[in-house]
Amino acid sequence: MRQSGFTLLEILTAMALFFMVTGILVSGVAQAIRLAEVGSTESANARDQAMRLAWFRETIGLSVLPPPSSQQDPPPPLVGDARNVEGLSINVPNAKTHGPTKYKFDIVFSPESGESQLRLESRENVSNLLKGMASSGVLASWRGSEGRFFFLDENNNWQERWPVASPGSNRSLKNASPTSPLPKAIELRYASPGKSVVVALQDRSIPPPSLAELWK
Repeated sequence: MRQSGFTLLEILTAMALFFMVTGILVSGVAQAIRLAEVGSTESANARDQAMRLAWFRETIGLSVLPPPSSQQDPPPPLVGDARNVEGLSINVPNAKTHGPTKYKFDIVFSPESGESQLRLESRENVSNLLKGMASSGVLASWRGSEGRFFFLDENNNWQERWPVASPGSNRSLKNASPTSPLPKAIELRYASPGKSVVVALQDRSIPPPSLAELWK
């Protein structure tokens, strides 16, 4: 009897098709795994950055006044411009002390990476604010050089620096309000398209506690 079967050419063709389909499937699975890993990493980074920005809100929101000074012209309790804010808070995230700690937030742009960063620098041993060990950390990062602070005064006007310059000064601003030692709120505008974080400081009807009062 005559027997039928596959020729060598048919077997090689089938094997070629099998390996081609297998390669496509493996490549697709690997791509799906990579996308899942990237998505998981981005999600974790987003959650981490959200937590760090919460630290920024709490630190700014719990800013306090320094103790009364005998100096004729004492330094302001909070100083800021478009790229940095410096003050005193009872809740600085990386502080080793549990009392008021000096903090400084900086917005730094790196031309090499094309990214901007919100950095926190805190200083320990607040009984002497000029001494102590400094530490810094990145709270947020974003693409581009966009990023600046704004300060809300008593007249509900956003200012570009704090303290607001006195009327008649060469850097006086619109509707200047130099009477309040702390702004009502601070806004961080960053990234493109624009994102914003607005932090309200303590109720302005209640004077914020001083350093001396907090240490009692």
